[in-house]
Amino acid sequence: DIDSRQLLDAMEAAGVERRERDRALKDYSEARRLLADVRRATQQARERDDGLPPMPAVMPELPDCVPEEFRLYLRGLVDHTRGDLDDAIAAWKRLLDLPEPKRRFRSVWACYMIGRALVDDQPEQAPQWLQRARTLADAGFPDPLDLRTESLGWEALAALRQQRHAEAL
Repeated sequence: DIDSRQLLDAMEAAGVERRERDRALKDYSEARRLLADVRRATQQARERDDGLPPMPAVMPELPDCVPEEFRLYLRGLVDHTRGDLDDAIAAWKRLLDLPEPKRRFRSVWACYMIGRALVDDQPEQAPQWLQRARTLADAGFPDPLDLRTESLGWEALAALRQQRHAEAL
């Protein structure tokens, strides 16, 4: 998958030995799989509306060779899955505070997720982050999921949330 491929590319560029890369990739992939399971279980709990709490999302331990931008992005996903949007946004902003060479792979993703997280409760702030995702993609930051295009729909939704119908079109 794209996420694992980019992690592998980042670790190779950092000179991480093959054995360490393989272990880190395995641990990271398992963490992402577990997080996907939690998301599914949380969605099912919401759909059932039976009062049972969803599965808790926990931040997994990752080997030291996993670059900080991947750790911070995953931290944000865990917090987002828990419904802790402030913590999720804080993690993604810490990622964006890293020096540019240390955040090449997840900058577009972080801006996009901040924008998405803000659409419902703070729609007036969402567009700046979604636009920043597009700016970074245009500047050559990796965007293999085409979040640049995806961000346009979320920006339109933010405009709708603010009753700015013409902009939403």
